[in-house]
Amino acid sequence: MLRSVPAARHRWLPWNGLARGSSRTPHCHAAAAAVSSWHVHDSSSPCASSWSWASQVGDRIQLRPFSAAPAIVGDGIEDVDDRRVKQMRRRRDTRIAQKAFMEYLHVTRGICFSDAEHMSKRSPIFISKLLEKVKDAAKEPTEEGEEVPFRSKVKKREMRDERVSKALVRLFNFHPINEFEPFFESIGIAPGEYEPLLPRDLMFLNDDETMLDNFRVLCNYGIARTKIGRIYRDATEVFSFGHGVLASKLKALEDQGLSKTSVIKLVMSSPVILVRDPNVELKILRWLDDVGIQRDWLGRFLSVKKSYNWGKMVQVPQFFSDLGFTNEVDNFTRNLRRGIFFLAEIGVSEEDIKKFVVSNGSILGSVQLKKPNSIMTHLSVGKKRLCRMVMEDPQLLMKFSLGAKVSRIPKVDLHEASFKEKVKFLQNLGFMEGSERMTRGLKAFRGKGDELKDRYDFLVKTGLDPEHVVQMITMAPHVLNQKIHVLESKISFLVNDMGYPLSTLRLINLEVL
Repeated sequence: MLRSVPAARHRWLPWNGLARGSSRTPHCHAAAAAVSSWHVHDSSSPCASSWSWASQVGDRIQLRPFSAAPAIVGDGIEDVDDRRVKQMRRRRDTRIAQKAFMEYLHVTRGICFSDAEHMSKRSPIFISKLLEKVKDAAKEPTEEGEEVPFRSKVKKREMRDERVSKALVRLFNFHPINEFEPFFESIGIAPGEYEPLLPRDLMFLNDDETMLDNFRVLCNYGIARTKIGRIYRDATEVFSFGHGVLASKLKALEDQGLSKTSVIKLVMSSPVILVRDPNVELKILRWLDDVGIQRDWLGRFLSVKKSYNWGKMVQVPQFFSDLGFTNEVDNFTRNLRRGIFFLAEIGVSEEDIKKFVVSNGSILGSVQLKKPNSIMTHLSVGKKRLCRMVMEDPQLLMKFSLGAKVSRIPKVDLHEASFKEKVKFLQNLGFMEGSERMTRGLKAFRGKGDELKDRYDFLVKTGLDPEHVVQMITMAPHVLNQKIHVLESKISFLVNDMGYPLSTLRLINLEVL
């Protein structure tokens, strides 16, 4: 049988466990000692003034955590909401306000659902102002002189949400709002910026159908709603265009040879382009045609976070044109562009390309290079070797121009090249060419000369004296046949684990260790 609500308010639950402290009042000791089974206590008794108490047998009595009865707060407990609870309450109020505002815009004002939803969710400052106006409605009403009816926490939240929602509906009905404020905020204009832009004689968005039509044209074209505010701020005339004018201007930009993505970047970075003549404003595109660069290539370098002055941008090529260097500049620029693409295709890093252009830009601009695949076929080399050849001798690019005959590079004897590297390495260490030490070292060493040098450098970096390293190599040339990580583990074992001084390693044969 279900218990009544009044009975539920008096339920207690014994919690087995050691009592870690004394009770809050002396009355609770006497009451707890008499408890040997389930009891019902009146909530007005002194024991009910505390959350829990410890009995003599180690049982602690406290309110049932799932009880429907409201907890009675004692004098020593402060009823202070946690910061996290307040944040959750504010977020709940914000969701209620967003929902009420969206219903007002869509149902009452007749704005399309997508626009109403965007405005309600993208205008947090305006929503906070609405909540500030109805903050008194969120407070729980007091019922003086009457017994306060029991309500659960869930019921209280629902009633509070209902009060806030009804208060907002009354506010919308009897105190009309300026709908342009949340609209401007939702498209990315801050409140301090949109105040001068507010219409003086209008309050409702539907009264300015021209602006809404142009706004939807931009949205349907693919421009983010939150970015349209920059267009409104920098080129307000766009939103007063007649039917079909804005769409035709966007189409005209595409007809200039730009993709839809490039047009969006162009409009976002330079909104005034929609007001001016694109043929006059974008003269730079004709210059790109002259130097052999596709027009849409420009869109790869546009940023919506920056603005561009296209009139000044075209002054640089115009300056060279006035000096009579039109053809020369065009050819040089075209060759330079091809040279950069050539370097990137053979595997040169971006940083090395910048350095190469700075130091050898005149070579790249003066020669029209063949395709990398063609050069690699004629030379019978791969990308890595071609890259190394070009970086070591940039003058080779002059031989790779269109029309020039490229001769096949003779094959290199890898064994002979490795042998020469070993000889050079040993000579740098002080070995005499043709000596017994040199012969012994050449027979013992395995690997390339650069690998041997890396292992030698590692031994020196560990703290060994270079003379001691040479002495180790003379005594046991096979030391350098071991990889660096093997040498590192052996040295770490001898020095850190065995306690040998670093200087004594020259007397130890690391090869047989």
